Amino acid sequence: MEPKSNIRLDESGYFVSKYARISQKEWTTISTENSGYDTADELLIALDESIETIIETLNRENWGSELKSQHGENFDTTIEIRFTYEVSNAIGGGSGINPNIHPLVKLNRSRFESNNAPCVHELTHIISPETESLSLSEGLACYMQDEKGNSFSFPNYGVSVHKNG
Repeated sequence: MEPKSNIRLDESGYFVSKYARISQKEWTTISTENSGYDTADELLIALDESIETIIETLNRENWGSELKSQHGENFDTTIEIRFTYEVSNAIGGGSGINPNIHPLVKLNRSRFESNNAPCVHELTHIISPETESLSLSEGLACYMQDEKGNSFSFPNYGVSVHKNG
C-alpha cells in the first residue's frame, strides 16, 4: 500500500513535508473542528500543493536555491508554520523584513480555525522575490490569495479590483 503522504515526524517534534513544517505541540493547540484540516498531515499536504501552485504561477522554481546561494548551503528553506493571536504575517525568505531569518508564516489562529486563513497570501511573501515596493508585494500576495487560495483576504476579500464600486 502506498503511503498517503510524505509527511514525517522528525526527532525535534515537527511534522515535516516537502516545503513546510509545524511542531506537534503547536498543532495540538488548534481547534480543527471548522478549520478544514483534521490532521497536521492534511494541512501540510495542502500547503505543499499551494506552494507548488505559487512556484509555477510566479515561475519561481529556484526560490529555495536562491536563498541557499545568498545564505549558505546549510540555510534551511523549510517554511515553519505557527499560529498567532495577531495578524497573519510572513518573515524570512523573500518577505523583506530580514531575509536571513528562516522562512516563517504565522497564521491568525481564529481565521485558521474558521478555515479562512490567508495561507497563499503569506506563502507568496516567502516565495516571491524581495521588493522595496509594499504595493507590489501586497498586491501580488492579495492577487495570489484571490486566484489560488481557498479563502479571500484583506483588502478586497475576493471582490474584483477591476469592477466599479
